[in-house]
Amino acid sequence: MLAMCLNRVQIKNLWEMYSVNKLIIASAVIERDGKILLVQQGGSTNYGRWNVPSGKVERGESVVEALAREVLEETGLEVEVAEPYAVYRLDLPDKRGGKIVYGCRAIIVGGQLQLRREEILDARWFPISQIMQMPDERLCNPRDLRKGLRDYLLVYSTSICTAEP
Repeated sequence: MLAMCLNRVQIKNLWEMYSVNKLIIASAVIERDGKILLVQQGGSTNYGRWNVPSGKVERGESVVEALAREVLEETGLEVEVAEPYAVYRLDLPDKRGGKIVYGCRAIIVGGQLQLRREEILDARWFPISQIMQMPDERLCNPRDLRKGLRDYLLVYSTSICTAEP
C-alpha cells in the first residue's frame, strides 16, 4: 500500500503512465452517525453486490473530481472529498492489467439520496462490524473492501466500532 496525497499534475502523470494497462479507480468512504454508506450494484458484473461508491477516473480528471462526480451520479449526494487515506495497486491475474485504487474519505455537503436505478439498486448505511461479517458473495471484492475499511479506521479515529481483521 502506498499512502500519499497527490496534486492534479501528479494524478494526470499517473493516469498517463497507467491508463494503457491499468484502470484508475476512486472510492469513497462516506460516514454518517457511525455507519458507512454502501451501494448495491446494478447493471454490472457485480450485480446485487454491495460496495462503497466508486468509479473510474476519466482522462483529465483529478481523483477528487472523479469521486465527487461518481458519488453524485450514483447517490445524488454532493460530497467534499478529502485527500486519499490509502492508494492501492491491484494486479489482475488474467493479463488485463490491473487497477490503481484511491481510497478517500468523503463528507456529505448537500443533495439527497437518490439512486440511478440503472446503475445502483439500493443504498444503505451499515456499521463497519456488519460489513466485516457479510458473506463474501454479498460484497464487491470483499477482501479489498474490508482492507480498505480497516485502513480507513487506522487513519480516521471515529466513533465507528472497531473492525475485526
